[in-house]
Amino acid sequence: MGLLERGRPDAQLKRISLGGERDRNPHHRTMTESPDPVSPPILAPGTPEWTRRAEEYRAVVAMIQDTGSHIWVINGAYLVVLGLLAKSFVDESQLPSPKLLLIRGAVGLVLACLWLASFERNYAFYSFRIRLARSLERQLGLDNFERGAQLSDTGFVTIPGQKPIVMPWIGSLGSIQWLTRIMIWLFLLGSALALGVGLCRTLAA
Repeated sequence: MGLLERGRPDAQLKRISLGGERDRNPHHRTMTESPDPVSPPILAPGTPEWTRRAEEYRAVVAMIQDTGSHIWVINGAYLVVLGLLAKSFVDESQLPSPKLLLIRGAVGLVLACLWLASFERNYAFYSFRIRLARSLERQLGLDNFERGAQLSDTGFVTIPGQKPIVMPWIGSLGSIQWLTRIMIWLFLLGSALALGVGLCRTLAA
């Protein structure tokens, strides 16, 4: 069965999530998001416009999947590289030389800045496509992304004919967006600290 069955606006669609999309809560909106406009009218199933919107919806869902995978790959790559760089400090039995501190700190700072820029750009596109999919859902008479937002905001969602889904409390402590930002900023601060220490020791020598 495809993502959208012709003539069945209530067909079950595959849910896409990256740690929970919280754009229903204004406190969790990104800078690229704004309050939803007036909901468009629901289209009649089987009409040319409904079919066109259904095809567009399929394409948007595929792009959401691709963008989500891209974000995870980017995060994983930068995390491995910066993790190895941080491990090199821990493995040292004594404080590295000023020159080594400067080099490692500068490299870590550049990598962390590139990671932050890449993450924010890709997450902006992800948020845009999530909101576009929700807009298309309203026209098709669907609510899958709305239910995902409800689970993220309230920690609880019901699906007809299924057991209620409850998010464990630890999962509601923070979105993947903010947890990733915190992790990047920790690497930024650590690299800046190493760079600063290396510079101070170089000037004091």
